[in-house]
Amino acid sequence: MTKEITGNLFKPSSYSVPIRPKIICITTNGILKQNGSAVMGRGCAKDAADRWPDVPNILGRHLCSGRNVPYFLRNVELNRQQIQLWSFPTKNDWRKPSNIKLIARSALRMLTAADQHGFNCIVIPRPGCANGGLSWEFVGPVLADLLDERFWMICC
Repeated sequence: MTKEITGNLFKPSSYSVPIRPKIICITTNGILKQNGSAVMGRGCAKDAADRWPDVPNILGRHLCSGRNVPYFLRNVELNRQQIQLWSFPTKNDWRKPSNIKLIARSALRMLTAADQHGFNCIVIPRPGCANGGLSWEFVGPVLADLLDERFWMICC
């Protein structure tokens, strides 16, 4: 069961519910540029790359393994609190629509990471529902069946 909030992903003080996230996920794809950095040209991925210019290179190094799965990218400071930034793949190729199977796999991997590391508050933008072309009415129920109360979906 996921919960929903509104606000700016990168400004926890703007969230409609006062929570203190330990992890913020950014939706990503699995494509590399010729220089080895990840393609992060739209949405919250672009916002993250603009804020932290090393993130495309960090994600690119992970993607070189050939696995398009969630990765820890870096620690960031938002509203004077340390938060982990993670990738959350929703598509393999940025030119194609998001893939619900990949979204489900990403959700399960984040659930495993939360269990392994004791994370109790994870914020994820509605995966696949902006630049990915999917509707929240389609994606929401899939995630509700997979994730628990530690997960918050943010609608910006």
